[in-house]
Amino acid sequence: MLLFKISGIFLIVIVCSAAGLLKSLSIKNRSKKLSAFCDGLNTLYEYIEQGGCELDIAIKISFSKCVFLQHKNGRFLCLDNDLKGEDKAMIDGFFDGLGSSAKKAECDRINSFKLKMKTHLKEAENDVSQKSKIYQTFGICIGLAIGILLI
Repeated sequence: MLLFKISGIFLIVIVCSAAGLLKSLSIKNRSKKLSAFCDGLNTLYEYIEQGGCELDIAIKISFSKCVFLQHKNGRFLCLDNDLKGEDKAMIDGFFDGLGSSAKKAECDRINSFKLKMKTHLKEAENDVSQKSKIYQTFGICIGLAIGILLI
């Protein structure tokens, strides 16, 4: 009986610690994905400014590192669990309106969107520095607290 109790407490501590670690990794992944998307915006700006290839090809090349972007039914969709809903809505809105204006207007639109995404990226980087360790520690502490209560 004591063996089952000890193994159950150990399992609870491990599960709570893993939940905190996964939340911490999710915050770090959001920052990395927004950074890759901003890099893709820079590349897309260069392709549109030069006018060397079609828009769909330029988008695919520019955002090749962004595995969270899917091309379905002629649209680019943001499908990811790490990004916030606001991030996804902004990215989807950007791709919905892309290619409907002249080259100069598209370049201006990309630049203004890049500034918005930079603020989201800075917010995500602040979250990593502030909340990542907190979630890891919180998961371990909750697991230990539940384990102590069950003893």
